[in-house]
Amino acid sequence: MAGTQDRGPHVGRATPRIEDARLVTGQGHFTDNLQVTGVLHLAVLRSPLAHARIEHVDASSALGQPGVVAAFSAADLAGTWARPLPAGGPRGTYLPEHWPLAVDKVRHVGDPVAVVVATDRYAAADALEFIDVDYEPLDAVASVEEAQQRAVRVHDGAEGNVAFRYEGKPLGDVEAAFAQADVVVERRYVQQRLAPSALEPRTTLAVPDPSGGLVLYTSTQVPHEVRGHVARILGVDPQTVRVVARDVGGGFGAKLNPYPEDLLCAALALRLERPVRWAGTRSEEFQSTNHGRGQVQDAAAAARADGTLLGLRVQVTADCGAYLMTGTAATPLMGRRMFPGCYRWQAYRFDGTGLFTNATPTDAYRGAGRPEATFGVERVLDDLAAALGLDPAELRRRNFPAAGEFPFPSVGGYAYDSGDYAAALDVALAAVGYEALRAEQARRRDAGAPRLLGIGLSSYVEVCGFGPGNGETGGLRVERDGRVRVFSGLTPQGQGTATSLAQIAADALGLTPGAVDVIHSDTALVPVGSGTYGSRSMPVGAQAVRVAAGEVATQARRVAAHLLEAAADDIEVTAGGFAVRGSPDAALTLAEVAAAAWKGNVPDGMPPALEASTRYQPDGLTFPFGTHVAVVEVDTDTGAVRVVRFVAVDDVGTVINPLVLDGQRHGGLAQGIAQALYESVDYDEAGNLVSGTFIDYLTPTAPDLPPYELHATVTPSPANPMGVKGVGEAGAIGATPAVVNAVVDALRHLGVDDVAMPCTPQRVWRALQDARR
Repeated sequence: MAGTQDRGPHVGRATPRIEDARLVTGQGHFTDNLQVTGVLHLAVLRSPLAHARIEHVDASSALGQPGVVAAFSAADLAGTWARPLPAGGPRGTYLPEHWPLAVDKVRHVGDPVAVVVATDRYAAADALEFIDVDYEPLDAVASVEEAQQRAVRVHDGAEGNVAFRYEGKPLGDVEAAFAQADVVVERRYVQQRLAPSALEPRTTLAVPDPSGGLVLYTSTQVPHEVRGHVARILGVDPQTVRVVARDVGGGFGAKLNPYPEDLLCAALALRLERPVRWAGTRSEEFQSTNHGRGQVQDAAAAARADGTLLGLRVQVTADCGAYLMTGTAATPLMGRRMFPGCYRWQAYRFDGTGLFTNATPTDAYRGAGRPEATFGVERVLDDLAAALGLDPAELRRRNFPAAGEFPFPSVGGYAYDSGDYAAALDVALAAVGYEALRAEQARRRDAGAPRLLGIGLSSYVEVCGFGPGNGETGGLRVERDGRVRVFSGLTPQGQGTATSLAQIAADALGLTPGAVDVIHSDTALVPVGSGTYGSRSMPVGAQAVRVAAGEVATQARRVAAHLLEAAADDIEVTAGGFAVRGSPDAALTLAEVAAAAWKGNVPDGMPPALEASTRYQPDGLTFPFGTHVAVVEVDTDTGAVRVVRFVAVDDVGTVINPLVLDGQRHGGLAQGIAQALYESVDYDEAGNLVSGTFIDYLTPTAPDLPPYELHATVTPSPANPMGVKGVGEAGAIGATPAVVNAVVDALRHLGVDDVAMPCTPQRVWRALQDARR
């Protein structure tokens, strides 16, 4: 059975991360820390206007400033680019040209207009003031509502500001489902824009080599993708471009794209024949790094009086921002298959529209379409439960597929691999003390207490294990001294991936994880890879390492058998080496076996080495699931919300490292709660970014968050031999609707059926006042 294989002394154990000692002692290799002789610094002049025609750009005055080496406008670099930045979308998508520097118009605050290259970053930044730009201001499209209603176009060729339309095919008889319903609920939910806010802002360092090639050090999640895009845009052979992302301080999906600064550094390094570095400031992050979410969801749900779910209709309107990036259109459309959630619906239809606005482009952010879909279905489930007079937990339970029905064919189109949704719900309800909480809630209401209790549920299922062809590269080599090196096409950004891969390799070869080096995120050392996103590291990348480690272990047993004059089947892996089964004195260390192999002392027909590599292709996608319960107190006098308890039950299949698992859950829960209560990227009517610093963009810190009560069920996935599912997005997917459902649950008896995110004290107080009126 999946999940029962390859469980040695380290896999499944809470092993401390092997990365941490280096990182916490200042020995990390983040792009902005790299010391390069003769490096120049790039500064970017960005548009202060949301929408304007560029009349004239004159960078000549900047050239005379101290330390300035060069300055360029879009016209100066016009012959540099073989093609614009990449974009994508479904058939019929309008794909506007997006160049590293704005050519004719600026389309959002922060759009790059010109650059200065100087001997230090401060001189480069100071010289920006001497670039003269004449703008003709234009009316701005500041929201999706304005994109639909106003005649102003962000792009002249995009009629009605439409980037794409997706007209879904009805799955089941949607009209009949609604016609036979006893109750129909129609709601609009708004997913505000979010700023991914990774600990490390985007940074790029381009270093030319004497042969005409280029090494690009950059904080990306996908170095191999970046290599391909940079080569195509510059019109050079990809083999001349090396991309390295040794340490990356967080990504969350916002580092999946090649950005203008990557191309500018690369092009100018080649032109000036000197290294060029750009290190983004936090203000630039808010203006230029893709935002997440940004959706309006119109949902309608139909059910029988007994709670049987019948039909679901969803219309999503996505705020694409000023340009399409590689995943701008894909992100809202990824949710179309997940909107049905973990429930039995008899019929379903999804339609989607993407609209251009004069704002920073949107793209993937932790979960990329799955959090948005889960929020929609979990909010409408609670509203449906209220309309039916059913307990929200009971409505969910009545519509879960049974554990014996997996793989379960969701009406959304996916076949969910394995699950026991009711078990996760039961664990969550028991852990939180659900019945006692409902009694306390009723007591406070009856007493007229100003601080009301709200209990919010969210039962989620998500999809993981993505990648081109769903495959990933993995390799392992034992050096002559016995040191083990693992090679992976993954690109971690702080998840603890190296530790988990080392655990797998260590178990295969009888070592400790500390004896394993993990090599990744360098296109010269790992020529093929797909990177890290969509919780694919363990379901896909780790499986490649498992296969390679197993092959090397087989090779080592063959060499050990040859040296010990025994049958290979009689050789077993021991702590630190290999021995003849039943004869512990007949043993060799891995270093001794490796030394013999590299000297050619191997069985006939075997290469003189201990190494293997593979491109692993999984049998399918994986579907983690769980139930989260938020308990909040809402002060009806002030509107303040406090999360007093948070219980998370997640089923991610087989667990490789519980310590790493809980770290991922903690971070995801923080981001999910942040969307519900704190964070929002906001623009005014003129398209000005009014939340462009951490003073205005409220990111929670530890005192703002509750202690997490973490529980689990374990349902191995049949999609891979280890049975793992993935955990990177679970917290961010389940937490947001749980918290908002809890806020509404506290106030529903007062006439409040929705509070727009983030549920700030002002918004909660206003919702109460509106209900009272």
